[in-house]
Amino acid sequence: MWHRNDGGAGMGQSWEETETAGCDLGDVRLNRRLGTILEALGERPGKSLPTAFQDWSNRPCCTKFIRSVADP
Repeated sequence: MWHRNDGGAGMGQSWEETETAGCDLGDVRLNRRLGTILEALGERPGKSLPTAFQDWSNRPCCTKFIRSVADP
C-alpha cells in the first residue's frame, strides 16, 4: 500500500510509516487508513481531501476514518 522509500525515512519505510510508527488508533484498519490518507495528501500537497484522492474507491475510507476518530 504505502511502501515507497523517500530516502529520509527509516530503513525501507515511507515517511508516512515513520511519522505514524507510534500511532495506535485501536484498530489496525484505522492505522492503515491514516497511512493511506497521509500518502494521498503527501502526493498532492495543498489539495482538499476529495481532490487528493484520485481513486474514487479511496474516498469512503477517508470518510470512515474521520467518523471513526471523531466519534470513537
